[in-house]
Amino acid sequence: MLLQSISEIEDELIHKATSEHMTRLHAFITREIERAQEAHKVTTKFIASVIAWVLVSVGMGYGVLSAVDVPGHGFDSSGTHIKDVLARILVGPEHG
Repeated sequence: MLLQSISEIEDELIHKATSEHMTRLHAFITREIERAQEAHKVTTKFIASVIAWVLVSVGMGYGVLSAVDVPGHGFDSSGTHIKDVLARILVGPEHG
């Protein structure tokens, strides 16, 4: 749905609905990251809001590439997946 809305973003109602959805999604993720930061499970090097935008952006890109079924997408030759890299970035090496 979000990808389709991109091609119709000049439509004011579609733009408004898409923007409101992404704003709510970002707010939800931000709250979850703040809770994880308070529990010392996610780095506090960056504010939760910025981490949330990173996750939304990565998620959107991952969704696009998954939808078009790009061979090898998301993994390297050793089997490391994008989620492993994100976990390392967010929680650091001390958590696995």
